[in-house]
Amino acid sequence: MKLLMVLLIVSLLLTACAGAGKAVPAEDLTATLPAVTPQVEAPELTVPVREIAPDAEAVQLAADQLGIPATDLTLVEAEAVDWPDASLGCPQPGMTYATVVTPGWRFTFTDKEGITVTLHTDRDLQSAALCESQGKQRATSTTAADQVRDLLASQLRVAPETLTLISVNEMEWADASLGCPKPDMMYAQVITPGYQYIFADQSGRKYDVHTGKSPASFVLCEPKLPAPPSSQLPPTNAATQRAIEWLAEREGVTKDQILVTLVEAVDWPDSCLGCKEPGIYCLTVIVPGYRVTLRIGETSYEVRTDRGGVNCAICKNP
Repeated sequence: MKLLMVLLIVSLLLTACAGAGKAVPAEDLTATLPAVTPQVEAPELTVPVREIAPDAEAVQLAADQLGIPATDLTLVEAEAVDWPDASLGCPQPGMTYATVVTPGWRFTFTDKEGITVTLHTDRDLQSAALCESQGKQRATSTTAADQVRDLLASQLRVAPETLTLISVNEMEWADASLGCPKPDMMYAQVITPGYQYIFADQSGRKYDVHTGKSPASFVLCEPKLPAPPSSQLPPTNAATQRAIEWLAEREGVTKDQILVTLVEAVDWPDSCLGCKEPGIYCLTVIVPGYRVTLRIGETSYEVRTDRGGVNCAICKNP
């Protein structure tokens, strides 16, 4: 019986030793484990968008376009807008624009006179358009009138203070000529909103100035006056006769169809009689001559001549 117990114990010991495997170092166990890579989300790529209206920049931009100090403007509202095309909501007559949605801003200001003005821009203020309010119009303000007066004075070569504003009227011109079509010129047939300014100089002579919404669209219109009685016609000279012959040949009419309404002695600034054209060289010398205003029917022509009438010209953009 004791022998049997001894044999049983030995058998159990042998079985336990056989089941024990070879010892494995800890570093080998670690190496066999699969590596776990942390999942990091890639950052979402977005185009930076200016979410805060650049108020100070917009005030300065509007002031620069109006030609007034920035301190004269008060910002009332800044609103983010998606403009339907590249005109920024302020299309100009005769212009075409890319039909692409343009994110931007609408800034509303009031000036010192209480006039409301809106500035439309893209999101980064790289493009801007000054849109007038539909209520009180800026054309009646001193600023716009002064701009027109300065342009007129520059064209007439006189001091601005010698010109007095008589009246301002809001108009809708029938086409892009602003109601002052020039001979041999073609114009877009679109209704063009604008203004008519009447100025007078110190001698009482009146000047009819037409503009678009902006004073930069500026045209000085010659008055369509009835022909004066023959006793009041300006005295003719060689230059006047030559101007009549030159215009008759140019327009394909007879000389008796042309009426003389005004003859003025003028010192032209160059040999082109003040009518410079691209590609034409003009000597910068004073050339004494005449401004001869002639009429054919209802159309008035300003013919420029030298003193002897040898050279005649009509400025395409007087």
